Amino acid sequence: MNIGKQGKLFRKRIAVRIIFCLNHFFPDQIGGTEIYTLELAKALKAKGHQVLIVIPNYGKDKNDTYKFEDVDVEKYAEPQEVDRLFLQSNIPPQGLPAFCGLLERFVPDLVHFQEVTASRGISVFHLLDAKARGYKTIITFHLAGHSCHTGNLMYVDKKSCDGMINISKCAWCTYNDKGLSYTKKALLFGTSNLFFRVGYDTRKWQHKAGTALAFHFIIENLKKSFDQLTNACDHIVSITTWYKEMLIKNGVNPSKITHIPQGLRKQAACKNPKKTVDRLKLVFVGRISKIKGIHLLIEALEALPEEKISLAIYGQHNGDEYYNDCIRKSARMNNITWCGVLQPEAVVQTICLYDALCLPSICSEMSPLVIQEAFAAGLPVIASNVYGNAEQIKHGVTGWLFKLGDPEALSSCLKELITQPSKVLEARENLPAARPFALVAEEYDKLYQEIIDSA
Repeated sequence: MNIGKQGKLFRKRIAVRIIFCLNHFFPDQIGGTEIYTLELAKALKAKGHQVLIVIPNYGKDKNDTYKFEDVDVEKYAEPQEVDRLFLQSNIPPQGLPAFCGLLERFVPDLVHFQEVTASRGISVFHLLDAKARGYKTIITFHLAGHSCHTGNLMYVDKKSCDGMINISKCAWCTYNDKGLSYTKKALLFGTSNLFFRVGYDTRKWQHKAGTALAFHFIIENLKKSFDQLTNACDHIVSITTWYKEMLIKNGVNPSKITHIPQGLRKQAACKNPKKTVDRLKLVFVGRISKIKGIHLLIEALEALPEEKISLAIYGQHNGDEYYNDCIRKSARMNNITWCGVLQPEAVVQTICLYDALCLPSICSEMSPLVIQEAFAAGLPVIASNVYGNAEQIKHGVTGWLFKLGDPEALSSCLKELITQPSKVLEARENLPAARPFALVAEEYDKLYQEIIDSA
């Protein structure tokens, strides 16, 4: 410890041993959370810290290790099979002892959870065990699912939710999300509420009918899990202001939360930015999954003339039914191209050849990195009006927001840009500069030191 000129005490910066926990990682999965974790790990290693990334080795009864871009990764044995009984029993997955053994071998100063799931991946049980063993724990929330069962934070599909977890309100919204008629929703909601009031949990039937009548219990468990997570961890990082406010609304102590905004890793400059807009060229970059809303984008383009608009889709898929269905629907459209996986370091340089990025997500994106990548490439963004998109996009200035889940609203927005291409050019002039990821790493470094100093 040193004494400065003003007589203040300054603790010398120390090297920290850090474990990052998440459910998947490169090269098997490429997504925003994985990119964020990789960039943070590399930046912290460059500062002299020791970093280990930990993920489950799904379906395996032994650990495995590898390196990715000089970052150490360990996959702990996780043989747990997933079925209805496991998901509803609220019991630790079989791989928890292997995870704990890994902690004891590495002996971290901090265990930083980048993801927490309710399934066999990194869960609240892993956090509680790390905490019980005396390790400092941090959570960075990348998704809103811990406080919203539907994941979109839109109340009955019409307006942005206030984020408060309320059993009755959230149960009704969940039934509404199933697309049922009002009569069916009311019947299921009333029956679920009755069972909840008398304390009878129909999930023990081990049948989908039991689940359908238990949404009040499901929301109650969501609230309990949220409270358990936020109470047990030593500190929480929110990458957005809107989610920090929701955490506080749900009872989290503000002093326990640090807001560290998203940042953009250094990328190659855009060598050939477009100067004109003839045929509107859209690009999508992200995972090919239903929550990303690609089906809505395809449907929106069906109503527009092919010679006036085109779409390039970049993303990783797992060959599931959703992906195959999107392929089938787009097969008859000559203006949609499937371009495969786009490596993170090539995003900006690739998408700058397009006119606008489209992000039609049907879940509440926390703070999509691809929006900053689009801005860095000189592209305005067309996105659904969920919180994470709306915090970064100024409607009519740096992009356009449309009603979540509404292909007609998206199509109407695109039609306006086709007929008035000057709006795209005007939006390009308003795009903000990207926040360097180096600043994100600096703020985490400072936070880690503060947490260790407070021990």
